Amino acid sequence: MIAPPGLTPIEFRPGLRGLPLLHVRGFIAIDITRPEAAEDVEARLKQIREALRETPAAEKQLGAVADSLEQRNRETLRPLRSDVEIAGRSEPVPLSINDRLSSVMEGERFSLQKPTQTDIDSYNIAAAEFADQLAKLHGLVEVDLIKLEKDMEAAGAPWTPGRVPDWPGN
Repeated sequence: MIAPPGLTPIEFRPGLRGLPLLHVRGFIAIDITRPEAAEDVEARLKQIREALRETPAAEKQLGAVADSLEQRNRETLRPLRSDVEIAGRSEPVPLSINDRLSSVMEGERFSLQKPTQTDIDSYNIAAAEFADQLAKLHGLVEVDLIKLEKDMEAAGAPWTPGRVPDWPGN
């Protein structure tokens, strides 16, 4: 089995019974039941919203950027943990990455056999989908969110957690 495309694995090695264990910069891909990075973005955007309300001159322009980032973050979370809004109405939803990996883990937990082809296929699909979402999350956090925070600093918006303020003279 080869490392999934698009990921920069620190370690990719066969695990028990041939199931690969994939460690990506401290984020264990097979345990993505808690996508903290995307949820952290959600919390930071709430705080940004509050700061923008106190900066009326920049609220309209930067508020639209914050709306866009919130939407993109939701679109990143949806494949990771499923569409909770649709599932809450008891409607069928496509399998999330977490659902696929949970199914593989449940199927392989007490097995003494090598993984089934279904489990291998599920893992490979989840790994490919995870690579796409991870790339989107990197762009959102490392480029767009930082740009928004710099724009807020330039507009004189109040400080928000996670943002390093500029100090005159530096």
